[in-house]
Amino acid sequence: DPTSDCWFNLGAAYQRVEEWDRAAEAFKKAATLSPDDPDALYQLAAGLGKSGRHAEEIEVYRRVLALAPSHADALHNLSLELERRGDSEEAAGLLGRLVELEPSNAEAHLALGLIHERAGRLEPARKQYEAALDARPEYTEAMLALGLVYHRQGETERAMGWYRKLLTEQPENARVHYGVGLIQQETGALEEARVSFDRATSLQPDLVDAWLSLGQVEEATGAYTRAAGFYEQGLEYADEDPRLLYALGHVLFTKGDWFGAKGYFQRLDRIKPN
Repeated sequence: DPTSDCWFNLGAAYQRVEEWDRAAEAFKKAATLSPDDPDALYQLAAGLGKSGRHAEEIEVYRRVLALAPSHADALHNLSLELERRGDSEEAAGLLGRLVELEPSNAEAHLALGLIHERAGRLEPARKQYEAALDARPEYTEAMLALGLVYHRQGETERAMGWYRKLLTEQPENARVHYGVGLIQQETGALEEARVSFDRATSLQPDLVDAWLSLGQVEEATGAYTRAAGFYEQGLEYADEDPRLLYALGHVLFTKGDWFGAKGYFQRLDRIKPN
């Protein structure tokens, strides 16, 4: 019979040609033959994730960490999957362990900072973004996140200076234009914000956050039809985004299109009950 190594190598071969289901099955057989091998289990978890079997993926990553608590890749991948499912606090705990193990892991610092920021913990978020930039000084995503935290902590001028620097260095970066637009929007400069968000969507059409913000700017000025159009464009790229579904339902309700609004609210309820 094939050994664990044979199944492992077969799974790796399937991975190379992106046969994710077959790779997962091969790694499962390898893990069955070597149940205490964290590397075999890790590959199984990764294969399950690629094939969309996320509940099984999470269970196997937990088995990896039970065997090897310092397995950095398992900590990172499990935290991302838990965050995707809404288990942010457990994800934050795993990322905290990871940055202790690997202080120079810029991606882990950024991911942990984003969780803190979404929970309203701005100072811890700021520290994680700064740590990400200490590890990788040209890390654009961390620069963008830090600029936004500056703004949310009331340091708007510092944030705008940060973004102007980024715009000079990266004028074609859609997320930089989006960040500038957010500050303009929140300070009431709606026409300038509209220009920034429009530029962001032209550079990166699948930047859903910019379509949402464009709609919000139009809605704030009473241009409900234009707002609905922007929300619809965002849904072309993310048809299950709960923010866009709610925003479109709300603006249609405001326009008096109650039947249309009901359809979007029903979609929202199916995706995110209550």
